[in-house]
Amino acid sequence: MSSISSQKRKSIFSTKAYVSTKRQKFEKKGQWTPYKNLEITVIDEHNNALLPIWRALRDKRIPAKGVKLMHFDSHPDMGFLDDDDEEMKRTAVVPQVFEGKFNVKEVHEATCIGTYIPVLVLQGLVSEVTWVCGNWCHQMTPGTYELVVGRCKETGRMKMATKDDKRSAIIDYWMSDGTAAKLHELDCQRPWTLNVVRFNKSGHMSDKNKQRLISLFKTGEWILDIDEDYLSCNNPHGIEFRANFGDETYNQLTRIFDVEVKDYYGYWQNLEKLTTENVYKLSKSAFLKHDLTQEMIKQLAKVKPYKDSKGVWVEPLAPEETVLMYQKICLKVFPRNVDPNKWNCEDIYENGDITETGEMTCVPHHISQIPEILNMVNDTVDVFCHLNKRPLLTTVATSRADRYLPDPQADLINTLVLGMLRRQWPGARTTRTDIPDNTAEDMELSHPKPPLLFRGKTPSGKRIPVSR
Repeated sequence: MSSISSQKRKSIFSTKAYVSTKRQKFEKKGQWTPYKNLEITVIDEHNNALLPIWRALRDKRIPAKGVKLMHFDSHPDMGFLDDDDEEMKRTAVVPQVFEGKFNVKEVHEATCIGTYIPVLVLQGLVSEVTWVCGNWCHQMTPGTYELVVGRCKETGRMKMATKDDKRSAIIDYWMSDGTAAKLHELDCQRPWTLNVVRFNKSGHMSDKNKQRLISLFKTGEWILDIDEDYLSCNNPHGIEFRANFGDETYNQLTRIFDVEVKDYYGYWQNLEKLTTENVYKLSKSAFLKHDLTQEMIKQLAKVKPYKDSKGVWVEPLAPEETVLMYQKICLKVFPRNVDPNKWNCEDIYENGDITETGEMTCVPHHISQIPEILNMVNDTVDVFCHLNKRPLLTTVATSRADRYLPDPQADLINTLVLGMLRRQWPGARTTRTDIPDNTAEDMELSHPKPPLLFRGKTPSGKRIPVSR
């Protein structure tokens, strides 16, 4: 065996030292190397999108801050972590997330399908979110909003404020559950931008909205986050309640929970207490005299005509009529006198199920027909074709376990979405981590599409090859 010369050995050690120095500089500067091809991770529950994003951050595949998020969904998913309970002290992780030093498993378990996006914002990873939704989504008004997420100094919970504490209708989204705040009430503050863009009724997107999306994502690094229910959406809570207790009862529940009271959070808490404490089972006169009922009547007395979630003006009912209507609904679900030896609603439902269904009456329910779905998919592609960069990574939520994606359309929509992404960015790798029992089948296309040769045009009209 020939020995290595001292000069060659010196060269090897010098190279190792150089590589080590370069690696240290690389780590110090926080540089990152993008994936060679697009990584698509299919998940079921949408908060699981956090896992591939954090994995990419750990592996230095994405930058640690300033990333934009393009979020296709029928739901904003911008609520905050729940209150602390016996199982978890969620407030403990809030400052850890802000500092970027947290246990991934612990924080992931603290989130749910509707609370994961603000975590990425508080972390500083995401600085701008664009929610793209169907025409049937009315949780937020289209526009651009400058917001600040932070930690409430008093309670430790995550809360939202507007920049400079300016009054904005967007803050009502957080006010409804008591998580809106003023800037002086928050520490761990993180400013961010929210954009809301909608498709039209037919499923098309206006040229103005297309251009807006293109301008928002023309520069900078971005993550693509898709919930397949952006194309067609169930309200599973409403469907179940309607099936079991009738359309009229559900419509009455909707009217009670959608009323525009000034302190909605306090109003909702009173509804919950009336239900969970069985106040509704009192006689009519005793029910009306109860302190909780009286407090609700005072709240409802201040309600003026308002627009519902669909923009239709509603004349409020008399306060006493509203609370008695709620008592009637509760008694329909849980009658006063039941034989405990026989099967009844108490065996399959709990009081909290009424208030949970009531809370979810504002959740969209729109089963799209195939022409509308195809219009939305094709206009989504049109936007992608005009962007200079592919996303850093893509997450696709099937939303089967929570039943937001309509079962009869699940395989079709999953096939369209994944087919769209793979055709748009050839070489994309798909990793499925969704629950096998709830997975949406990725079917073979009846007529496979030819690969895209050109992904768009320059302002001068020159076609841009996909390879670029």
